[in-house]
Amino acid sequence: MRKNKVFNFIILLTLLLLTGCSGIFERPSYGIYVYTSTIYGIIKDGKIDRMGISRNDIYKMEDLFREKYGIDFDYSYNRLFSLKVTNKDYDRKTQFAQRQYIHFFDDIKLIIGDKEYIVPKEDISEVMGNDGPYYIYPAPVKLEYSRYNDVIIDLGEIEIYDENGKIQRKRKKIPIVLIKKTYHLVKYNNFLGTSRDRLYSGWAEDYPEELKNMREFKEIEKLQKANSN
Repeated sequence: MRKNKVFNFIILLTLLLLTGCSGIFERPSYGIYVYTSTIYGIIKDGKIDRMGISRNDIYKMEDLFREKYGIDFDYSYNRLFSLKVTNKDYDRKTQFAQRQYIHFFDDIKLIIGDKEYIVPKEDISEVMGNDGPYYIYPAPVKLEYSRYNDVIIDLGEIEIYDENGKIQRKRKKIPIVLIKKTYHLVKYNNFLGTSRDRLYSGWAEDYPEELKNMREFKEIEKLQKANSN
């Protein structure tokens, strides 16, 4: 009799644990991702030029910039690289694994808020990644957790060449670019993240007021306040 009671207790406890765990696994969670690499436009004659692209399209400007100048900003405004796939004579069969390099001729000039920063070209580091080198320079402001939503970048003149020394993009002045911070809010409907909904993807300055009360966004606000002091 006692054995049956113990057995029944174990079964009941197991059911309770499984029921509780299933609730945890099905409970939604949220993730806010902050990027400071999205090109908003280029600066021409002191004015912002989006080349006719809608303000609601946050990706097309990057595609045009990559196609025309051969470079990408990678998640953060102080990290960039060049993919060989953007070259006109790119051959996937023979050049897929080849690496591509950037030569910087000038110091990098940045404007964040009302302050200008100069990054000496000697401070630009080349780091070898899985797909080839990327270039990183000291960020004077951690833009993703600051009160600022944009940065103006003047890279000066650059030249792009491959691992054989062949010039892929001749020395050329890169236009001054305006990069704006973006927020991406994702709702994960289960523990594994196999079911998800994108609640917001756009410019940080347009982030909806009704979403700013979320705990995840409050954490970002705390970091922004801490960095602004």
